[in-house]
Amino acid sequence: MFSMNRLQTISAREKAGCIQRPVSAHADARGKHQDTYSRQEPMDYTYQRFSLKVQEEKGPRRNRETFDSTENDKYRFSSRKHDDQEEVSSTEEEYMDEASTSGSSMLGDKLYGVFPVLNALKAKRRSCHALYVLSSLDLSKRKDAAAMRDVFKLAKEMDLEVIKVSRHELNVMSDYRQHQGLVLDCSSLQWNTLDTFPTSADLQGAGSSMHQVWLALDEVTDPQNFGAIIRSAHCLGVSGIVACTKNCAPLSSTVSKASAGALEVAEVHSCQNMVKTLSQAVVDGWEVLGAASDTRAKDCRSVALTKPTILVMGNEGTGLRTNIKRACTGFVKVEMGLPKQLLAADSLNVSVAAGILVHSLLGAKPETSPTVG
Repeated sequence: MFSMNRLQTISAREKAGCIQRPVSAHADARGKHQDTYSRQEPMDYTYQRFSLKVQEEKGPRRNRETFDSTENDKYRFSSRKHDDQEEVSSTEEEYMDEASTSGSSMLGDKLYGVFPVLNALKAKRRSCHALYVLSSLDLSKRKDAAAMRDVFKLAKEMDLEVIKVSRHELNVMSDYRQHQGLVLDCSSLQWNTLDTFPTSADLQGAGSSMHQVWLALDEVTDPQNFGAIIRSAHCLGVSGIVACTKNCAPLSSTVSKASAGALEVAEVHSCQNMVKTLSQAVVDGWEVLGAASDTRAKDCRSVALTKPTILVMGNEGTGLRTNIKRACTGFVKVEMGLPKQLLAADSLNVSVAAGILVHSLLGAKPETSPTVG
């Protein structure tokens, strides 16, 4: 039985906020798990008023901004909202609206990089809409200053609109790739259709070299490899490149950048059916050599060109398809410098192998070398 002093003490502690009364039997079900008496620290109202004042000065918590890309390759900013966060401020909304408007104003492809842009302006295969340049560009610190000046000169001659933008905007336009301070808004590059090769008689009548070398790419889907092959083929003097558009990397800005702009000037063709195109080329007097590593393949250094030749490169992982192999008249390979048991990799990258094979075939001397069997 409590004494009067004890009851007065408990009442005083209740008023101070140190003790809460037992939860009622009709309270929420969660109250069943609470203790009969639960202690809590006295509320520091001074600290509470100070916290509210600081929160008012700082303002509401900002939503985290995330970068999204739509299927139409138009960029926008969106806010990832959480239940415990408030709406973004009007200043941030205005900034996001500006970034979205800048990205959506692009009319075509976003070609980035100094040499892709320079070669595109020289070749004039694309319709150019605007040139976006880094606002803080300083040519005195650039090793490619001469190429940059050529870009600006061509843009002026074409009366092309030049727009200075921030590095962030260029990053968004180029999907955060190495734009080197330039992004060209232009039309897409189109394939040149080629379903049949000219016959040997047509080549002789036109005065063309009988030792032409063409590249046929079968399911080369990686844009970096595709661009590197185009670059090597252009520099080494390949007469043309043919690929099947259904199973090949598209003629994108990534391919153009990987080719250092060679895509803008190289002869790149498409065919509907690679097997039929190669089979018809054999009938028309062409040599069709497939790049393979099997026992039928000859060392590329022992191959002679006695007629126009098509070198066929296969997929990065699976190589040539069976039907493509059947259409070939012979096979070539690059001999490894180490025994097979010592090799850490069993094959070369397709772009590296294409460069070596093309260089070997173009340098072959038919009068001293045996013909592929």
